[in-house]
Amino acid sequence: ANQILGNLSSSVAQFANIPQGIASAGQKNFVAGSLDTVLSPIRETPMKNSIFLKERYFGHLAEFDTGILSNAKKFAVWLTQAGDEFGTRSTWMAHFKKATAEGIANPAKYADDVTRRLVAGRGIGEVPLVQKSKLFQIVAPFQLEVANLWHVMGEMVGKKQFGQLAKLLVYNYLFNSATEKI
Repeated sequence: ANQILGNLSSSVAQFANIPQGIASAGQKNFVAGSLDTVLSPIRETPMKNSIFLKERYFGHLAEFDTGILSNAKKFAVWLTQAGDEFGTRSTWMAHFKKATAEGIANPAKYADDVTRRLVAGRGIGEVPLVQKSKLFQIVAPFQLEVANLWHVMGEMVGKKQFGQLAKLLVYNYLFNSATEKI
């Protein structure tokens, strides 16, 4: 927390799950899903039906923190979490739209399952114990995201989704290039 909170580079890096969402759901669905995500505070969306999103962003006990320093920390946490939350919610909405367009039964469950796979769930039993170790986090932080990206790419190869894999590589290249400039 001391290394990433308030660090703008870390905040920008939190958007890194977006390329996976675009490659998986398609550009059209992702753009529509992102628009719905941006508008979700002022209009109702199907995200309220997502078990995965409720689990991932359940509203922590931080609301009980008070004082100037706590408020500064809340802002730093928000700045870091906003990118991940936007990317995850946009990915969910994109897959909901994809499922609806393709006539997939229970589009909310489909979006939950695909999004959980793409952005790595953080629920009980989903994170390997070694990843939760303080020592491991000092030596090799952010390995959950790296391992998940490898898993997603391996799944694309296994399912012979080479077009999606190529798009993912291009989107990641573009994201990394933009991140370096920022």
